[in-house]
Amino acid sequence: MKKILALAIFGMCIPLFAQVQSVLTDDARALKALSVAVPIEGGPVWVTVVTDKTAKVLWRDAPAGESIRSDAANSGLVLYVMGIATKDFELAPNYSIQQDGKSVQGEAINIRNLSGGAVKRGESLLGLVVFHEKVDLSQPFTLNLCGGSVDVSLSAADLKQWGALARQGGPGSSAAPAK
Repeated sequence: MKKILALAIFGMCIPLFAQVQSVLTDDARALKALSVAVPIEGGPVWVTVVTDKTAKVLWRDAPAGESIRSDAANSGLVLYVMGIATKDFELAPNYSIQQDGKSVQGEAINIRNLSGGAVKRGESLLGLVVFHEKVDLSQPFTLNLCGGSVDVSLSAADLKQWGALARQGGPGSSAAPAK
């Protein structure tokens, strides 16, 4: 009887395990699809486009997560930047995107070492970069970050699946979610 009960419990756990694995896989796929490495003087930094999905993954239980997602929904574009300095270097806080011959300037919301200055080997680089003008993520663009540059081309399927930011309307607002 105990063996049958154990088998029944095990059998019920398999679908639950598969569902948990699927969520973890989706989280990892969302981050991979909406992140790029940018080579800067002090070592590579990872830059992730903040969307509803990536905000949920990056700040799952953090109280600030909802605030960051809300700020991202009200901005043109918000990027999450993180890395570890592989050597001592002087960080130049220059943030811009070039798209269709137009340059959009960004500003850092510094958590650690994104506002510029001396960075020691082993220190973290962490924060948000906010672009107040809209950037069309469905079109290729060049991201310039702290002296490094990378061409970014996000897949239409990935943007459709993980790239949406719901825009919150206020009381009595007819604001609809962003598409």
